[in-house]
Amino acid sequence: MASIDQKIETFIDSHFPDIDYSILGNNSESEIHRKALRYEYFVNSIEYYTVQKVIDSEEIKSISTGDLRGIDGMYVILNNQFISFPEKDDSDFYTDWKDRIIEIIDESAKIDAKFVFIQSKSSKIELDKFKGVCDAVYDIFNDQPSDLHSNRQVQTVRYLYEKVCEKEHKLELDVKICAINKDIKTLERTISDAQWTSAIAKQKRDLKSIIFSDVSIGIKSGQEYLEKLEAILAPNQRDYPVKDLKDRFIEITNDKATCYIGYLNLDEINELITTEDDDLDDVFFDNIRYFEGFGDDDSVNSKIYKSLSHNDSIFHLLHNGITITAHSKHFNPQNGNLEIKAFSIINGCQTSNIIYEWVKDNSHSSEYLKTVNIPVKIIITGNTDLRALITETANTANDVKTIQLISITDEAKAIQNMFNIEVRSGDRLYYERLSNQYPEIGESYKIQTTDLFRSYYSTFGVAPHKLTVGYGGFEREMLKRKDFLGTKSNGQTKQDLRTYYISSIAFNYLERFLRSKYPYLLSLRHHFLLLLFISVDKEFHTKVEPYKRSVPENIITGITKLVESKSKFDTRLKKICDLAVDNFDFFIEKTPEKTKVKSKSYYTEEGTEKMIKKFLEKY
Repeated sequence: MASIDQKIETFIDSHFPDIDYSILGNNSESEIHRKALRYEYFVNSIEYYTVQKVIDSEEIKSISTGDLRGIDGMYVILNNQFISFPEKDDSDFYTDWKDRIIEIIDESAKIDAKFVFIQSKSSKIELDKFKGVCDAVYDIFNDQPSDLHSNRQVQTVRYLYEKVCEKEHKLELDVKICAINKDIKTLERTISDAQWTSAIAKQKRDLKSIIFSDVSIGIKSGQEYLEKLEAILAPNQRDYPVKDLKDRFIEITNDKATCYIGYLNLDEINELITTEDDDLDDVFFDNIRYFEGFGDDDSVNSKIYKSLSHNDSIFHLLHNGITITAHSKHFNPQNGNLEIKAFSIINGCQTSNIIYEWVKDNSHSSEYLKTVNIPVKIIITGNTDLRALITETANTANDVKTIQLISITDEAKAIQNMFNIEVRSGDRLYYERLSNQYPEIGESYKIQTTDLFRSYYSTFGVAPHKLTVGYGGFEREMLKRKDFLGTKSNGQTKQDLRTYYISSIAFNYLERFLRSKYPYLLSLRHHFLLLLFISVDKEFHTKVEPYKRSVPENIITGITKLVESKSKFDTRLKKICDLAVDNFDFFIEKTPEKTKVKSKSYYTEEGTEKMIKKFLEKY
């Protein structure tokens, strides 16, 4: 399951770049044990995020054990507060930890404590090893002497356990086991076997006999954890409450997904797609098409815009509506709202953008906007493959664009072959030449034909200003001229195809870096890509014409070496971003309260030239 390994490695590199393998003792140099520890951090991170809704690398490290007779992580929820278990010692940190525990316990007449133990299985899941980890949990709480009682983390667990037992209490136990390399169906077949069901029931009885009022044992596949990771990594982490759900939506549910079909009004759509600062939010990440602008008066988008003013009462009859996918949901029975999280508009990008522009251009009251409705479908699923299928199917009714037809050319096939190597260790990118060609690969690792277009013209076209909102006209012009992935009359390609490869891999990592570290500068991603190339060759922007025909090795090597090293790449991008924030006042507004990109400031060739000049002065 290479894709699982790839995603885990990327996640670990991002959040735990400096793992201390010395906790593995004699196994610290073993790659098998090192990989197992990375799996441990991954599973513990997902469990931590499920409770805390954030990724705190230091606290996640504190719940990891390295290996404790099969136990890879442990924590307790004490009166709704997350508590990890440090090693017992004489340090001030441990003293402060004890003081906090005593304070929580003293504040309440009754104590609720749920002890959670985690195992991440990178190897085959076996019945004897399952029993072993349950026996280890049993020995921690059992008063009979055990080899585990000398462990300093276990001594901390027992200290808290004994303190809780001094007062009226409710104790629960949750044992969580993740079989990394098992898919859901295979795992379900395994644990439904009579031997497994009998063993699970027996372990629950034994553990409950200690003192626990409730014992839960959950065995899940790595696939389920990856689905949770997809939600964590989704660019949009906002919650949005769909109000009065049952009055406006019908629900269709099966074992694959939950689907709601109904309507929202323009005021709600505008809230859905905008940030707190009333800027357009990144809720179209999973959509096949970007906003193509309005075009001429007879274009489809222009007609939609006009119909908002002239056909508002029947707008919902004239347009297909919007399809939204979300990773998770929560129905609030008290107010009848459905809260969706990590959502994306996968069909209706054009309509949504037009609504955003129309609301911005017209001074209508919120009450008026609530009178104009639009059909909406909301699909809740954590299944990455199903979301990819939904996205593709939802867009099949649209006309196939010329740029999508480019993907069947010999040039596109040749570029695809260039991606058959790892860019970083354990991290491979895929050129998805055909729609849904790699459904098992996460979106962050896939490069589309549109990405080739944007990265190429940002760099070798020295035209990042052409790749802003509504770049459809520029795209059509380049395709009409047969410039993009074009061939000469003799059949020879116009450009060195490596220009597309090297610019697209740099763009992929740059965009992910900005989303993670500088999301407020994301609008300038095409401009920063050009600056990245200029940082490798200061004359790059003046020599693109010969470079298009044959990319010099210093460009190939320079960009490749940067991309291969996460630390070097991040350092270079941080330097570019910080330089931009401090010096690009023509693009960026900087105040004590916040830093943001000035709207439409980066749309012109003059702005690009000014940026390059200032960059060369300051870099």
